[in-house]
Amino acid sequence: MTTHRINQRQRAGIIGVMTSFAMVIFVALGMLACDAPESESTAQAVQASGETQEFTLRGYMDGYVGVGGEIDGEKNPTLQVNAGDEVTLHFINGENMPHDIAMKGHGIESEMLMRPDEETTISFTAESDDVYYCTVPGHEQAGMIGDLQVQTVGDSSGEPQARLE
Repeated sequence: MTTHRINQRQRAGIIGVMTSFAMVIFVALGMLACDAPESESTAQAVQASGETQEFTLRGYMDGYVGVGGEIDGEKNPTLQVNAGDEVTLHFINGENMPHDIAMKGHGIESEMLMRPDEETTISFTAESDDVYYCTVPGHEQAGMIGDLQVQTVGDSSGEPQARLE
C-alpha cells in the first residue's frame, strides 16, 4: 500500500478550495431564497412625527427576521415610520457568520457581529424611504435586505417611495 503525504502548502490550497466552494453554496442558496415571495405585512406607523420607533431584527444569511411586535417572525419586514421619527434598530446575529445592519440612504451602519446572539443597535432620524441591508459582500444579494417606509405628514397612502439601489 502506498501512502501519499500532503505538504502544508497543498493542504492550505485544499482548504481554500473547500472554503470557496462552501461560500458559493451559501450564496446560491441565499439567491434561491430571494425568489420566495416577500412578506406583505408591515409594522404599524405611528400617528405623530417625532415619536421613537424601535424594531428588533435577527440576521441570517438568507434574510432578516422580525422579533416581537407587529413584525414578529416576518422575513425582511417593511418597517413603517413617520418622517421625523427617531428610529432605533436592534440587531441580533442569528448564526456563526459575520453580519451587520446598515441604512443605505441614511449613511449609517452597525459594528460587525461575528458570533450568534451578539447584539448591536443603530439609531437615526427617519428622513425618507430607505433600505436596510448587510454590508458583508454577497449577503445583500443573498437576501439580507429590507425596506424602511417613511410616511410624510399628510401622506396616508402607505405606498413606499422608490427603493434606493
